[in-house]
Amino acid sequence: MFHFGHLSASNLGIEHGVGTLQSLQPPFPELKDHTNCVVQMDQVHGTTVNWLTACPKDAVAQTDGLATQQEAMALLVQTADCVPVLLFDPKQRVVAAFHVGWRGLVGGIISAGVKIVQEHQVQPVDLLVGIGPAICQACYEIGDDVKEALGGLPGGASTILRKEDKWTVDLQAEVQHQLVQQGVVPQKIEILRLCTKEHTEIFASWRRDHMKQRIFSYIRLQPLA
Repeated sequence: MFHFGHLSASNLGIEHGVGTLQSLQPPFPELKDHTNCVVQMDQVHGTTVNWLTACPKDAVAQTDGLATQQEAMALLVQTADCVPVLLFDPKQRVVAAFHVGWRGLVGGIISAGVKIVQEHQVQPVDLLVGIGPAICQACYEIGDDVKEALGGLPGGASTILRKEDKWTVDLQAEVQHQLVQQGVVPQKIEILRLCTKEHTEIFASWRRDHMKQRIFSYIRLQPLA
């Protein structure tokens, strides 16, 4: 399992992790010792972010983001080339997890996610953010239609390159651009620059395998003593 350095300090009172094909897989034994609440999403490449006040019985339907102030509630996001994004506000003790693909970026899931935590007194400048492994720019070829859709976003041309007769895009960089546009401090954003398509033994990749395997990332608040 991988971790973000700035989210790993023992005094923060949170736990998090980015899983692999060998770790943090259902039924998530790594989480069962610490909490009875493990929350998954029925992800749809959309922009809906749900604020949770209690543990749902089933996966949260039709959503790509979760946020909460509830302790011992593990928020999970599943990916296989898209970007997992974990957020934490140490002042308000808010955690969030987003699933971000190119459709979510175009639709505005980053702004929707930041907005919902702001409704709970979070200031973007206080957020610590981890951007997890995703398909890298060298491996993520896109057509003209996706290039046009992404071209008008905050990262714009700086995240899109021409590769022979194809376009390629850096999804992680676009996530970072949009977070900064929403007021997140660049120095408080950490990116795990690991390509899901290239690391065949570690990560799931839809572009590589066209299979239903996924990797899972999570974040949760530890109970205060």
